[in-house]
Amino acid sequence: MNSNSATLSKGTAIQRAEQYRLPFGRHKDQSLQQIEDKDPTYISRCMVKHPELFDRYPSLREALVLHLQSHLRQSRMSENWHPPSLASAHARFRDQFRCDKWITSSDACGFFRVRDDVLSQLQEAAPIDIFGLVLPRYSNTPKYWLYHVWALVRYYSSKEDADRGLREFERRDRRVERD
Repeated sequence: MNSNSATLSKGTAIQRAEQYRLPFGRHKDQSLQQIEDKDPTYISRCMVKHPELFDRYPSLREALVLHLQSHLRQSRMSENWHPPSLASAHARFRDQFRCDKWITSSDACGFFRVRDDVLSQLQEAAPIDIFGLVLPRYSNTPKYWLYHVWALVRYYSSKEDADRGLREFERRDRRVERD
């Protein structure tokens, strides 16, 4: 499938925007996020200098709109959304000792497709406390409560995206436990 076709119809809005690859210029074949990270004003400069690009590449308009919408939704997080209470989490978000599960920032980015700057707005998970014994942290990697990451994705993207990320994380988690 050519991700630069007339419409971007597969996946969620964020996934569709991520799939789009620029078909021209010095950043050809790079995603909008990659371009924004390397050269934040490149796309806007192209649109100002060459407005005919929207006519030549109709899917570019849709990809840009989706990309900008996903950034707007995520940037409004601190204003509109607050993590739910961990006490309201389903048992699925707790381990065999009934402790709240956590997820590293890199796993959250990978499984739930959440950007680091969005995650950093969440409160980090406290050190694990099992029956009054506080286990120390063994790395400096930020960790977040799994329930909060799932709720964040559910609110800003969709329930389907949140559940998909949770399933993928649990599948990997079960594989690690068996090994």
